[in-house]
Amino acid sequence: MKGPAVTANQDWGSARPQGLTKLAISALEWGIVRGALKRPLYRFIHRKWGALDIEFQGLKFRCYIDGNGPERFIILHKRRPLSPSLRLLLSILKPGDVFVDVGANFGLFSILAASKVGSTGRVIAIEPHPELYRRLCFNARINAFEQIAAFRTAVGEIVGEAVLHIARDSDLAKSSLSHSSNGQKNIIVPVTLLSNILTQASVPHVDALKVDVEGYEDRVLMPFMKSAPARLRPKWILIEVKHSTHWRIDCIAEMEKLGYLVSWRSDSDTLLQIQNP
Repeated sequence: MKGPAVTANQDWGSARPQGLTKLAISALEWGIVRGALKRPLYRFIHRKWGALDIEFQGLKFRCYIDGNGPERFIILHKRRPLSPSLRLLLSILKPGDVFVDVGANFGLFSILAASKVGSTGRVIAIEPHPELYRRLCFNARINAFEQIAAFRTAVGEIVGEAVLHIARDSDLAKSSLSHSSNGQKNIIVPVTLLSNILTQASVPHVDALKVDVEGYEDRVLMPFMKSAPARLRPKWILIEVKHSTHWRIDCIAEMEKLGYLVSWRSDSDTLLQIQNP
């Protein structure tokens, strides 16, 4: 059975996988189709549907299989356990907490965090790419998460505009302000300080902060930490280190000087915890 192409504003549920699409997803998920045959199958699903409506961890998502690795992962691997970094973050959050998501993408961390902090908590979701921001807002709306405040801007050390480089393979998750060696096109996005966003959002404190911005993490974090009042210093910081070769300074070492300790680390992420907050 062929499904209709889904438009951006169609109600969630109108693009649940079914028929040939469901079989194609199963073939990909269980490794029946491998190697060079996977990409044409991705494109087949994307061309027929545009997006697919998925339930993941009991929450609703509209995911696009082509052009964004994290969304494709949710479609094809929804039965797998959460990543260690996401599982750790969710174990930290509790009802009423404030979570700040810098580099929110389509909203995976923000949506799951919103389910943990509940209606008495806050989620500040920040994403500069216009299309990913639209997807983030859609996913927040279909879950009725009014505790999520979304901001379409990049975060850095200036207020103004910056060039966001889009990866050659059009994987939106790889978009970066820090490097253009793998870029095939650029877009101009607004950029501001993290402290400005938190002031605008009237955030009283920050319990957990996640920064995943493809090698720009130091320029997000250090200007904020040097000027933020004590009440806004996060208790926990999850920072991607996969692209730390693009950092100007070692912000993990700098954070340790500010009283944070490494609580957990992997090849791609480091979790910091403040001592004696």
